[in-house]
Amino acid sequence: MSQTTLDSLEWLSGNWQHSHRDLLFTEQWNYSPDRTSLIGNGIAYKNEKIMSQEDMRIEIVEGVLHYIVTVKNHNENRAIPFRLTNATTNSVTFENLEHDFPPKIEYTLINNVS
Repeated sequence: MSQTTLDSLEWLSGNWQHSHRDLLFTEQWNYSPDRTSLIGNGIAYKNEKIMSQEDMRIEIVEGVLHYIVTVKNHNENRAIPFRLTNATTNSVTFENLEHDFPPKIEYTLINNVS
């Protein structure tokens, strides 16, 4: 994992979508202009109504990749960091076991639609 770099997460760039029960989650990820971080934004919808919005970034903090999320109108709008715990060529896991929900964030490339 120490060899996991931001460039190794190139597959994360683009649009993501996930459905769970009656919620639809969408995310969009792009590299920052200087390519020092991946910048994302996410929206959760229920019956086409926005239920929550979040700003995310993945960047190196103290030599380790971190997923950092700020959920609008939650946690006093403070960012919550998740440390990289596992990475493969098509998946990545970040954890913050001190965070109540969720303690783990995972992405897996299942179907690369271009």
